[in-house]
Amino acid sequence: MGVPAAIYRGNCSGHGVAISGHIHGWYGCGTTCLTASTKPVATKNSVCLWPPTVLAPAGPYLRTVLINGIMPILDKDVLTVHRSSSTNIIMVGPCGKTPPRPKTCNCSMLTTEDSKGIGHTRIMHAKTKTVYAQALAMGKVGDQLGPPCLSVISQGSPNVMIGP
Repeated sequence: MGVPAAIYRGNCSGHGVAISGHIHGWYGCGTTCLTASTKPVATKNSVCLWPPTVLAPAGPYLRTVLINGIMPILDKDVLTVHRSSSTNIIMVGPCGKTPPRPKTCNCSMLTTEDSKGIGHTRIMHAKTKTVYAQALAMGKVGDQLGPPCLSVISQGSPNVMIGP
């Protein structure tokens, strides 16, 4: 018995936890979200949320194999970036006589692999050793989309299964 094949339909699982009041760090006067230091996805995952995001290819892929008329997701396929939907706080200051002030920043601005707000890459890492299309291992539900992404394929074909 297999697991549903990964196809370009539906969303990934998403990952992380949104803790909007988390203080990312304390910085000197004039620091912005763009100039604040960053931390890895693996670290920010405990305080930032990357929600389920559509499974869409980052570029054009030529597929001669389709599953129910939909392109399968194959090993090493690059999907669209994964951007955080949550925020953390940087504390800026003191600036002169003004005490430190909180500044709200999107977590993707504070995450190293998210390229200062763009989001991190999602790359299919197919685990099957037995099912191939176009000489590439086929993805299936549960396969990882990283690192750096910590999401997995969470939806797949309703009637095409992939073995181990």
